[in-house]
Amino acid sequence: MITSAVSPSDSSAKELTNRNAYDMRTEDFLGLLLTELKNQDPMEPVSTSEMATQFATLTQVSQLNTTNGYLKTLSHTQAVDYLGKTITYAGEKNADGTSAEKTSLVTGVVYKDSVPYLITEGGDHVAAGSVTGVSES
Repeated sequence: MITSAVSPSDSSAKELTNRNAYDMRTEDFLGLLLTELKNQDPMEPVSTSEMATQFATLTQVSQLNTTNGYLKTLSHTQAVDYLGKTITYAGEKNADGTSAEKTSLVTGVVYKDSVPYLITEGGDHVAAGSVTGVSES
């Protein structure tokens, strides 16, 4: 297997480009909160209960992001476990909408948009969730 070195600047750039437009990190949230505090009306400041609610929301979002990361890692690990095993899966659909079951050896794993696909001996790319049976080769 050939690997290439990754410099810190490369990984930082990847992190920025891989971030979803809807992702919000703790730093982003705190920056918005600080801006809100600086620009609030001194005659009607933000209440402490509202501030506590915002911090609780931040904590929940942070925990959900962490859990999501763990689930992605688990999904990737499980996909790699299929290597060298024979899987059963639905083949391409026929004209009548049915599909024949196929069986093939898993020879590789690829990821498209963070979703693992198993590569079979026949060259099929099978979503790990579409596997209906697994056996040792």
